[in-house]
Amino acid sequence: MARLLGIENSGRVRRNQCGVTLFHKSAKLYTARHSLAVQAALILQPPLQGDRHMRYLNRIWSCVLTGSLLLLGALLSGAQDDSTALVSQDFEQNDGGWTSIGASGTVSVTHEAGDVKSGKAALQYKYALKKGEFCLALLPMPDMTLAKAKSIQFWVKTDHDTTLALVLQEKDGGRYNSAFSILKNTWQHVEVNPSDFVLDTGKDAPVDTNGKLDMDVVQGVGLIDVAQLFVQGEQVLADVFGVSEGPRTLFVDDFSASTRPIPNAATLKAGDGSIDLFVRPQVSWLATGELQLSRVMGKPLDGEGMLAKYHQSPSKIVGFSKFLPSAALAGATRLSISAASLKPAKLIVQVEEKGGGKYNTMIELPGSSGRADVSVNFADFKAAQDSHDANNRLDLDQVTQILFYDATGLLDHADADNSLWINNIKAAH
Repeated sequence: MARLLGIENSGRVRRNQCGVTLFHKSAKLYTARHSLAVQAALILQPPLQGDRHMRYLNRIWSCVLTGSLLLLGALLSGAQDDSTALVSQDFEQNDGGWTSIGASGTVSVTHEAGDVKSGKAALQYKYALKKGEFCLALLPMPDMTLAKAKSIQFWVKTDHDTTLALVLQEKDGGRYNSAFSILKNTWQHVEVNPSDFVLDTGKDAPVDTNGKLDMDVVQGVGLIDVAQLFVQGEQVLADVFGVSEGPRTLFVDDFSASTRPIPNAATLKAGDGSIDLFVRPQVSWLATGELQLSRVMGKPLDGEGMLAKYHQSPSKIVGFSKFLPSAALAGATRLSISAASLKPAKLIVQVEEKGGGKYNTMIELPGSSGRADVSVNFADFKAAQDSHDANNRLDLDQVTQILFYDATGLLDHADADNSLWINNIKAAH
């Protein structure tokens, strides 16, 4: 898959004539075939294991779902306690039917007070980041269970800063993901509605014939730690992104699916509107590298937004990305953001097409936490050196993801802690 940066031996940063691709040539660093945005899109799609491994995992998924549905029907029906709840689990009596895919994963119920959000019990999922292995926690769903679902919500806590993805798998259909960042040892409330899920369009992902999420045929809900993807390549890759192999634990409490509607988190449609209104309790972006994302309100920006805390370094890369619905940017001509940075920052803005095309531009922020309202024209985006595009042009109707990463450390050898605020991320005709 695509390289974001390759590092050889000269100690310089190269720029492509067409766009910005970073080549810091002193540390021999290579990415693991994924761009920042692609790395988390391939849920259950190991980058190094090939089609056979992917088909094997898909068969496991199918078998576990099929074998669990009868038992789960009784568990779910017994858990419902109000008129709007389709699924309601507090884990006080049992694990609710959750299971694990992956050799190192185990699901249990914990009664440790420090690992329980409410009541006296929570779901505990132990797993490991390990090369050659992928794990996820899985809740099979009987037919039609989520047919009327307008929202899913739960609390989750992890023992590492990471990005998690909530996955919905249709019966004989597509796989849909909603990713969010989480800070370690902190209970995070998560709320999503069907519009928050984006179809997995990876080459080995199951095909969805109608291209839309059909809640009435969802047969499984999964929760996966995206950091697993970073340990599948060379060790230097994991080092660059601050990820190491080893055991991890996450906890889930008060999981429910309901007919209660919640507002959409974005207004983007046909090239116009907000990419994220930041109205969810969770940050619905994928954090890559040693970076902490959190929701914020107010100064130095106006309204709700996102704060990224990280270290600018010549040998590290940090960024955050978000998947976009199919054709969401079709017809757009420009992108605008409001941003502020504690330190001067060279921010790369990149959009990526389904077929491998990558196009970017640079925004320079002055530092001192001063707010900047910036607008860039998509016509000015240039192909990245690792772009693979048959027609060599940016087709916005093919864009499936947007990413931002701070290139200051790699370009200017900056070595400092930084805070970056961002909101009002909008596309327009």
